[in-house]
Amino acid sequence: ESIGSLSELQEINLAGNSIEGTLPPSILDLTSLTLLDLSRNEMTGDLYFLSGHISQQRRYLSTNDDDGPTMDSSRLPNLGTLDLSSNSFSGTMPAYFPPSLSSLSLALNNLNGSLSAAIYDLPHLEELHLHHNMLSGEIESEIGDLTKLRSLSLSNCDFNGTLPERLGELASLEFLRLDANPRLGGQIPVPLLQLGNISE
Repeated sequence: ESIGSLSELQEINLAGNSIEGTLPPSILDLTSLTLLDLSRNEMTGDLYFLSGHISQQRRYLSTNDDDGPTMDSSRLPNLGTLDLSSNSFSGTMPAYFPPSLSSLSLALNNLNGSLSAAIYDLPHLEELHLHHNMLSGEIESEIGDLTKLRSLSLSNCDFNGTLPERLGELASLEFLRLDANPRLGGQIPVPLLQLGNISE
């Protein structure tokens, strides 16, 4: 039987295996799915068909060998966690992310271009990890709109300009990594120094 016939299936965890090939399209029939963890595998192909009618809240697709385009997530209105880290994704960041996202990791890929403006329209975002990419451009002042952000990692990229003052408005921030961006300069904003929760 097709995996799509398991209509009550809520979680799939196949992380840390040696699974190859592409995901079966019938996985889109799993309307009850809340978690999909396929990290640390050897899967290939593109992920666009995954933006179908799944109503999951969390989807993990990290540490694979997929060299296809970054997933179009415009049909995932309930997605809470999106982890595509440790793959070989390239191109620019998607122009849309589900506004329900609370955790987003696209780290350890080959993404280029500037930060997607869609990042700043994620009011529930608590974790944003984009380190070890080829992302460039300035970190916009709109980063201060992410008032629930607890963890921000933009290290080992190619960002330039100066740190926005509004970083100091992230009162919930506990973890911040901006190292290894050689063209990022200027002074550390005073409000950022006054945040008492940052551990790194």
